[in-house]
Amino acid sequence: MPGLRFEGAGSLAGAQFYSEANIYEARPGTICLPPCPDPNPCGDSDWQVSKLGLVTDWDTNGAGYTKSVGDLPLNDAKLSVNEPAKVFDPHAAYAYTADTASTALAAKIKAEAGARASYCK
Repeated sequence: MPGLRFEGAGSLAGAQFYSEANIYEARPGTICLPPCPDPNPCGDSDWQVSKLGLVTDWDTNGAGYTKSVGDLPLNDAKLSVNEPAKVFDPHAAYAYTADTASTALAAKIKAEAGARASYCK
């Protein structure tokens, strides 16, 4: 169905979302005419390729707050940031080191990730 939206992650209704070192990969191109590979595990019938990786609103749920730190958008994925100063900082709560988001890490994840669980039922 043309015009459907598919996102990678998002924050809605005043929630806070801290996105750090994530890789958001959109489907290549701008249109996808059948038959074309569909990375959506449930399948979809849209022809317009969504480039939305990180979003701050959806339907009538109201906007959320997002902060993107060191994220990597691939294939023109769009990352929406909304009032990042309102998003918590996990570094203030605990110590950790995030892997750097890179095309090499994206390739490693694709090569080593296991089969998906069924999200369609």
